[in-house]
Amino acid sequence: MPGKTRDYAARNLARILKERTDPHGYPMNDETVVRRLTISDEGGVKMWLKPKMAHCPCCLHDLFLLREEIGNQRGVSSVKFEIVDIPGSEEWNAALS
Repeated sequence: MPGKTRDYAARNLARILKERTDPHGYPMNDETVVRRLTISDEGGVKMWLKPKMAHCPCCLHDLFLLREEIGNQRGVSSVKFEIVDIPGSEEWNAALS
């Protein structure tokens, strides 16, 4: 059954990222934004992200909303974001945890 849970999570996550843009209009499914993505067999989602506008508080707020949306999907048991490759990534990660 764990493979089925992972499949549900993967399909739902792909749909969300395909349809979503950040507050500045950049697509979230762009590989320059989503640097890495893993989904465990139990449905745990971990994403490594590089926001396009590293200085923008609305982008941080949008990531809170995205995490909530992903977490409400069937098959997703947990969501963890890690911000990488921007100045102040430690602060972003602290705010998102």
